[in-house]
Amino acid sequence: MGMKVLFDATMLHIDRAGIYYYTQNLLKELLKVKELKLKKVALIQYPLPNIAKKQLKALLNALKIINHVRSVDLLYIPHPRFYAHIILQSAFALLNVPVVTTIHDVHFLLTKQPIDYKLKLLPRYLGITLPSRNIQNIYFTTVSYFSKASLVNKLGVKESKVVVIYPGVDDIFFKDIELKTAYNFVREVYG
Repeated sequence: MGMKVLFDATMLHIDRAGIYYYTQNLLKELLKVKELKLKKVALIQYPLPNIAKKQLKALLNALKIINHVRSVDLLYIPHPRFYAHIILQSAFALLNVPVVTTIHDVHFLLTKQPIDYKLKLLPRYLGITLPSRNIQNIYFTTVSYFSKASLVNKLGVKESKVVVIYPGVDDIFFKDIELKTAYNFVREVYG
């Protein structure tokens, strides 16, 4: 029958930054795996004007998503950004559904930043530290051994809970391109 995975697709509804493309490409590849049955859920599905409204909407949707806990084998969160992710991670893991979360960047752990920036990243920090220290079946993937070492040494995540998976590069970057096409593209984008 295959593994049933609840896939957090929230990042497909927020902005068109790198994490959007990561999530989009990962989902596209996972849909090709016949042994997986994916169910997409999103904490928010449209832009909201301020972070407080985003966090509240995400929390309300998280409570609905928890209803799926008995019907899946795994929860996958490609980018924990909301306090609601902490609730999802904890609820699923406490009910013996493994949770995998990808941590893309740990710069906020290592650099001095203004307080408003640190407050913005607080859900990410808490989403790593709170569940990982207390719950057995929460795991992390990250993009480098530097990030893994930071998670282990700075946040106390058990080393056995962190796996390094290097980010991929689309093969379009390795195809030959005409000089004129490249020139026109650069002129169009950058002036």
